Amino acid sequence: MHKPVKLLALGCVIMLLGGCGSTPKNTPVPASNKIVITKQLLLSKLLAVSSQDQVATPANARVSVRIPAGLVSTPQTVDISAIINPPAPFFAGLQSLAAYDVSLPKTADPFAQPATLEFTYDPAVIPTGVLPRDALVMAYWDEGEQNWVEAPSTVDETNHKVIVKTTHFSPWNLFGLLKDYEVVSSEHFGVLYDKNLNFKCFGTETGNERLCATGISKVAEQAYKIYAATYNLPNHIVIYIEDREESKMSSYTGNILLSSKLETVGSDSTPAKLALADNRVKHEVAHELFHVVQNQYLNVYSMGIRQWWIEASADYAANQLAMHDGTMGMDIKPDYLENSLYAISTEYATSHFIDYLENHLGLSFRYMFDFINTQNAMDGQETLMLLKRANDGKGGLAFQDMYRGFAAYYLFDPKSPIKVAADFNAETRAQINHLDLTQETATATVPNLSPYSSKLVVVTADTDAGQTRTISVGPHEDLAPPDAPGAVSDTAGIVIEGFKGKNNERLSVMPLSKTTWTKAKKITVDLGPDDALYLLVIDTHNTTGTKSFDLDITATLSTKTKTVSIDMSKNGDLGGNNPLKITGTGSVKGPSEMVVVAQKDANLLRLDIVNVKSATMPITISGDLTAGAQKNHWVDESVMNGCTVTRDASNFRYKITYNAPVKDEVIQQGGSLNLTVTQETLTKGEFRADVDLIWDFANTYECPEDSQTPSRTDKGIAPGTNILRVSIQTPSGGWGL
Repeated sequence: MHKPVKLLALGCVIMLLGGCGSTPKNTPVPASNKIVITKQLLLSKLLAVSSQDQVATPANARVSVRIPAGLVSTPQTVDISAIINPPAPFFAGLQSLAAYDVSLPKTADPFAQPATLEFTYDPAVIPTGVLPRDALVMAYWDEGEQNWVEAPSTVDETNHKVIVKTTHFSPWNLFGLLKDYEVVSSEHFGVLYDKNLNFKCFGTETGNERLCATGISKVAEQAYKIYAATYNLPNHIVIYIEDREESKMSSYTGNILLSSKLETVGSDSTPAKLALADNRVKHEVAHELFHVVQNQYLNVYSMGIRQWWIEASADYAANQLAMHDGTMGMDIKPDYLENSLYAISTEYATSHFIDYLENHLGLSFRYMFDFINTQNAMDGQETLMLLKRANDGKGGLAFQDMYRGFAAYYLFDPKSPIKVAADFNAETRAQINHLDLTQETATATVPNLSPYSSKLVVVTADTDAGQTRTISVGPHEDLAPPDAPGAVSDTAGIVIEGFKGKNNERLSVMPLSKTTWTKAKKITVDLGPDDALYLLVIDTHNTTGTKSFDLDITATLSTKTKTVSIDMSKNGDLGGNNPLKITGTGSVKGPSEMVVVAQKDANLLRLDIVNVKSATMPITISGDLTAGAQKNHWVDESVMNGCTVTRDASNFRYKITYNAPVKDEVIQQGGSLNLTVTQETLTKGEFRADVDLIWDFANTYECPEDSQTPSRTDKGIAPGTNILRVSIQTPSGGWGL
């Protein structure tokens, strides 16, 4: 399972150092639930006002405190106490080696310059094969959060000391890795794990934890190399694998706590499922590592303010920059658009919006990253406005138009990340409005529309046989224009866009190029019995709160038909340099709008007719040829072996070969070309007709008397020449009757 970092819940952002406790700092832990730390005073040392560093070292203790020159402005006492009952470590694989409380109460916290703590350690406590830098951890106690917070430190392996610089005194603890733990070391990572934890990944079985950890190390190095080519990263990072529900990153040290509940599948799984499981693990490692990247540019407070962006961009980077694993934003749901872009509940899914900006519109992710990191923001909504400022006007598009394009792409494009199990309307939480034959008006209420979110409204209508209903929709009251400067009304920035397709068939939906935000400007369309009008209601104004408003729907009976004329022409050369031009006209008639696309190349005139609704009206294509034009296929008179040859082809005809519904050949005398395709034929799939020209010929040879070739006349039928190919394609599966 993908368990992205959950470190940055807003209640935790004040913490400034490392992971989150279960209770945010702005909600104080009740006194009855606080951990009471028992201390034993070891040393009270009076510090003088001095231009020299001063050192306090209790007898028989593993700690030494160095007070920098000038830190104390009046004589005062530094107290050092042993902690008798140190609270449990932040990582289950650690044990307390030395815990002390240091206090200097009369000096302002944080200190103007850092003090230094030196803890000594016994080399015998280091597990075999593990480097001291990976096995030893310094942490301080956060009283408000009630947990240990990891702090960066330096290991002096020669003198067996761990050194940390700090601008505040509090309880401090030197933790060491338990003996049951092992490490996989690489150039930039130490991957620590409990060899008895029984976890697996990358196809390994339980008991092969080292193989899994080795695979994680390799993935981390791969992602590190890619990120480090562009972004800042620390030189060494520790990855702790432990039994935890969710992975997270320590925002102070850049180390990673990785859940041991890695993506695994059963022994009967398919290769595709195994590959997906591997990709999910790769993605999680790369996702957490990009948080380390972000932490090089922003402190934990700034990351917390930008939480939705931090998570969305990490998921984007893990997939599109590092792993290309195909698991970006896999928690995205069909109703995703109902949430604001800056919603915490869908923060990972918003990676797809970043992907749309970069890979569909050609905008720069790195530019967005740098811009958002260097500008001030106070919350997620202001962070979204930073993203808007970074991209507004790029490529000639306003940011609200970028979001509108993304919303339509997300719902209706075959390449969209949306995954619909069965019922498109239900899964997108579309509001359904159906008008029976007795209804001429209806009202649809669009509720609780948030800034930079969208809702889907569906309108369908009953019809009599062979008829349509003309549907018109507009807002009940005028909405503020989306680009109105300084618009602050409750409905500012709301735009309604129209789409049409078969009801509940997502991939049949096509844009109508119709938009409204005023009650006078209606979206109007004809609907047949299987059709639906999809209204995408989009809010692109940065106002707080939610908005609700009504749409007025009217329906009138329509008997009119839409006619699309097809003008087709083909220029060809039927031998020699004499052009043959075939022209024809045809029409497709039915009670529905249709799209006709003509594609021409050297050998093919192709007509793609989409959304034909009539079950009875045929499609007719007709044209004319002249005998004079056809004669250009050969030379009227020539000389062969001294004989004059005259070729006559006054009679010609067409051979028309159909591919559906059955193979059929029609010989039709020349002069006109008529080709009729019925709807019954079109239900079979693709219709194709090849039109070949054949002719009766008479070659008369007039030869001199002394010629070896006697004068004669040869008659026969000339071979066919393809002059026109008509291909009419139905949508996948045919149109149906």
